[in-house]
Amino acid sequence: MLISNYNLSSFDTLSLLCLSILVLPINLNRKLGTYLAGLIEGDGSIIVPSSLRDSKGRKQAAHVEIEFAIEDLLLAKKLQEVLSGGYINYRASSQSCRLVIKDNVTLLNVVNLINGCMRTPKIEALHRLIEWLNMTKKLTKPLVPLGLDTSPLSSNNWLSGILDADCHFYLNWKLDKNGFPTSLEYYMRISQKREYSRESSMNKDFLPIMESIAKFLDTKII
Repeated sequence: MLISNYNLSSFDTLSLLCLSILVLPINLNRKLGTYLAGLIEGDGSIIVPSSLRDSKGRKQAAHVEIEFAIEDLLLAKKLQEVLSGGYINYRASSQSCRLVIKDNVTLLNVVNLINGCMRTPKIEALHRLIEWLNMTKKLTKPLVPLGLDTSPLSSNNWLSGILDADCHFYLNWKLDKNGFPTSLEYYMRISQKREYSRESSMNKDFLPIMESIAKFLDTKII
């Protein structure tokens, strides 16, 4: 599924809204949580082991990873700073990197931030992570998995997060026969797979959230 919008007046690799969120005080949890949820749902993975130990008897750990193009390293480092944890793993090709969140304190912080802020079938993975943490950690108060966020897209920063993760901005000059520019074409695209990969009680279809984004942006799915 693909959403294209040709009604943009400006663009950048990182949204200005994203950068403004990340310099706000950490106590503004709702702003950060909704942005982070969108970012993880767009280009993140929530990894939950199927057993406490692997085949060699070693303890396994759940964690969250967020993928970044190397051009967006600044954002990865800023998130690491704001969350006060995690580490950055650079790909061998140097074209991308991952922010890996594995330590207990930061992982619990991320779960609390994004719980109740997710809008796609990936919420199933968050609920498995919450179940894992309740089972393996001595929490004073068990985590309670919350449902999908159905509030308007304009009410929080979730859309900014998923656009930073899975959106591409394009600019193309149309040239005349002498090579001089005559007009400028510019647009953005956001794409998602059609179905979530796991069986769950949650809806597996990504179409509803893509339709919501398209309606909000006054465009269509192609």
